[in-house]
Formats: sequence, C-alpha cells, structure tokens
Amino acid sequence: LPEDAVAAGRRLFWDGAVSSRPSGAPATSERRYEVSVQGVTEVVQLHATESSWSGSCSCRLSSHCKHVAAALCALEQEEKTELPAEPLPSSGVAMQAPAACGFRLEQLARQLERKTNDELKNYLRLNQQLLSGAKAELAQRLAENAIFGALAPCPRCGGHLHPEEPLLAPNTTYFCKRQLRDREACGYEASGALVERRPFLGAEELLKGIRG
Repeated sequence: LPEDAVAAGRRLFWDGAVSSRPSGAPATSERRYEVSVQGVTEVVQLHATESSWSGSCSCRLSSHCKHVAAALCALEQEEKTELPAEPLPSSGVAMQAPAACGFRLEQLARQLERKTNDELKNYLRLNQQLLSGAKAELAQRLAENAIFGALAPCPRCGGHLHPEEPLLAPNTTYFCKRQLRDREACGYEASGALVERRPFLGAEELLKGIRG
C-alpha cells in the first residue's frame, strides 16, 4: 500500500471509523469491515494469503486505498488481542512484533501531542527521563516509557539512554551519548531486550483509552 494510504488508514482506525462485520467465511481465511468517512461507508474484504492478507474495497480505487489500510489496522489489533501474552524477560520488557509496537506507540504519541510541553516534561521529569527535544520527540519518548517502562540510566556512566530508532522501540538498539571528563563518549549500547526498565509513574493514567 502507498505510504499516504497507510497513514490515512491509521488515522481512520484511531478515529473509530472501522467496524467489523460477519463475512460468512472462517475468520482465518476472510474478514469483512466497513469504513465510514464523512457519511460514506465503504466495504472492505480481506482475504488470507500464504503469508499475509490482501484486500479489496468498494471504493473507486478498489484496493490500494486508505479504507483497506484502515481495515488492516483493525485486523492487526484483533490478531494481537487473540494472541496469549508473552512472559517478560529479565529486563522487564517483552520483545514484541514491530507492527504491534509501532501501532501502540503512534496511537499514544498522537494523543500525548495534545498536551503542553510542560505537561509532557512533568511526566518525564517525575520518571528521571530526558527533557530535551521538540514536542513530537517528547510525546514519542513519553509514549515509549509509559508503555514499556521507564528506561534506567546508563549502567556505565549514569547518563540517559537513547533509542537508535525511536519509532521501533523497544525493538531497537539503545546507546548513551554522554561525554565523559576526557571528552570521550561513554559508548555504552545494548539491545532493547537487555536494557533495564522500571515502573513508570503515571503510566496507568496515560494509557487510559488507547486500544490494546
């Protein structure tokens, strides 16, 4: 699917525009959804292939559209809730499917961007997290820590750990940017499965209302 269709589809799903409907076929092979946009409802049929799902839509684009993307988001959420919970590793955070992690992070970060910078920083400050960056960065950082737990300081120097790819958290590498007294970088890095995380104060309040 085109990137713009995927982005538009995600927004439709977040806004509650997608509803599941009986397809008359086994859920493992076919699913049916209705996507409503400004009073117009399109019907999307998703069909299971060997490794993924393909979709068709009643709109003029037939398939490569925002309606199919929105339906795929709904399918992803349904499949995630149907899976048994994975046990947490010793680090305190399970390595999850990138698509599922990305969906939850985007959903919460989008909600958090409605808050002021001071409100975002208050949560981060309370949990001893990095306070620098633009509003979008603050919201993304807060979303990650609220969902997966507060990042512990660098075990080597006590500095803040930074995700190499914030949108892929926690399935990414974390590294420390802090410069030591000799002006050399700390250099510590670890995979997301190995970094220590602690309970995030205020997580329950922030996570209210997000799907999954």
